[in-house]
Amino acid sequence: MPVSGIMWVNSDVIKPTHLSRQDFDAWYCEEHIHSVVAKSGVRSAHRYDHIIDGLSTARRLRFLTIYEMPDIGFMETEEFRGLEGQSPGPNREKIFENAEFDTRSYELVQVDESESSKNTGESKTTSCGHVVNLKQRTSADLALHSDIPLI
Repeated sequence: MPVSGIMWVNSDVIKPTHLSRQDFDAWYCEEHIHSVVAKSGVRSAHRYDHIIDGLSTARRLRFLTIYEMPDIGFMETEEFRGLEGQSPGPNREKIFENAEFDTRSYELVQVDESESSKNTGESKTTSCGHVVNLKQRTSADLALHSDIPLI
């Protein structure tokens, strides 16, 4: 039975002398995110830039992208593994060796829709989830420097 969830990806440039933030953003926003959402198992993607204000502290990895998946098990499919980042591709040297990606998977375990959203039709949904224990992969499996799936 499919279990809906999200893939949560923190990312940022870690070698700015080899990859500019502008080139990273251009690749991520104009190429990568579109190729991920084009896959059959990814419903949507939202990319955020961390802000430093009085409430939050600096983060090592500046960006957060959340990919919504009707079935979080999609991450184990050949289609998903064919994405650049899961297997070697033309941007490996330029992007994946000069940026870092911290990827986590969460399955949906609770939805709490407010009464006001039911009356007004305005969407106000709170979701609570936990990390999905997907099969561990080594960096050799991905030809990258992580033991979890990257995207």
